[in-house]
Amino acid sequence: MRTAPDAAGATTTFQIIHPFHPLFGRQFERIKTKWTWSETWVYFLNDAGRLASVPTDWTTLSTPDPFWVLSKGRARFRPEDLIHLAELIDGIAPSSPPRKRKGEAHDM
Repeated sequence: MRTAPDAAGATTTFQIIHPFHPLFGRQFERIKTKWTWSETWVYFLNDAGRLASVPTDWTTLSTPDPFWVLSKGRARFRPEDLIHLAELIDGIAPSSPPRKRKGEAHDM
């Protein structure tokens, strides 16, 4: 496998850690890292010897998110992501009166 040395002359290996990626858990040697489409991507040679890439955040080359480190996998969503989701839902919700909850008095 062709490898690209880093500045110190050593080869950088990484593992794909995104749980839904088909190459999850596999280790590869980094060919290059490039800023593209508003994020950093790592390039490597796949099993067929072709250049492939994944977002660096999906690999062990990324800096761990402090929230994930502190939550130790106990939380599925970051608070700011849930707030953003609620804002998106509010933006697409139809303009209709709120539904009555069970046990509330009905208008007559």
